[in-house]
Amino acid sequence: MSGKLQFEGFAYCPELRRHHLFLEIPTRMNEDVVFVEDVSHKETPREKARIPLRFWNELHTPVAAHFNQRIKENPELKGCPRAKFVRGQRVPVDLLLGRELLILAWAVEPWEQGKDPVILYLRRALDSWLGMTPEERWTLFRLTNSRAGSRADTGKGWRRALRYGLCGELELANAPVPVPARKKKAPRRTKTRATSSRTGPSRAPFLTITPEPQPLPCP
Repeated sequence: MSGKLQFEGFAYCPELRRHHLFLEIPTRMNEDVVFVEDVSHKETPREKARIPLRFWNELHTPVAAHFNQRIKENPELKGCPRAKFVRGQRVPVDLLLGRELLILAWAVEPWEQGKDPVILYLRRALDSWLGMTPEERWTLFRLTNSRAGSRADTGKGWRRALRYGLCGELELANAPVPVPARKKKAPRRTKTRATSSRTGPSRAPFLTITPEPQPLPCP
């Protein structure tokens, strides 16, 4: 092992632990972010979850900030640079951090294309996830992964329980959608017709020009 460890992505270092997760982040909005577990060179990477990119765009910035703060506070990860999730790239994540991230991904993965209301609850799921300790997330991962950890288990068993645990009861009628601010309407201008004198033309709007008085004839 060399003296200085080389980190990739979010605290992933092959010299410390080969087993990790990585995210395949697309560039097109109609594609999915794929969460993949990579155990070793001898095993084929396994897809664990996928969520639409439009979902991920609402989550990745707070998640990256949370992970970077955790990495910064860990004395064993000195020298590990800050990382971010970049569209169009494969981003590796340390195994333990990746397992925590899967809890959030499993909670918000859509069960039905185009009809799933979970998109309205992304912020609530994120807040619930941020409020957990790492140990709580690891426990949930262990329980979920042992029963419903494959890509085909979407919306089943513990995966289903995670959605209700982090998002609550999903009802379109009570969805926490922020009300957009109404645009202030410009005051309507009242059109005023220019008045004119019978004895003189009007030369400007709202201004009446009167003729000068004529001198009286001498007797």
